[in-house]
Parts: sequence; C-alpha cells; structure tokens
Amino acid sequence: STAASVVRPCWISTLEPYNGMWHLSENGKPRGQFDAIVIAHN
Repeated sequence: STAASVVRPCWISTLEPYNGMWHLSENGKPRGQFDAIVIAHN
C-alpha cells in the first residue's frame, strides 16, 4: 500500500464537504477525498 501519491500541480476548482471529508475536483475530474485541506498562497 502507498501512504501518499505525488501528483503534478493542478488547479482545484471545487471543494465540496461530504460525510466529514473534503472532495476535491479539477474542472469536473475527481482529485481525491481528504480529512483536512490546507490552502496556501504565495
């Protein structure tokens, strides 16, 4: 099993809360479900 996957940077266009998780998508393409998210801007 893999603890984490590394993916090229992508633009997350949608954050949706669902059943205590955050569902992320990029222009309609699912990008994963997470317990917590961090938003950073430089």
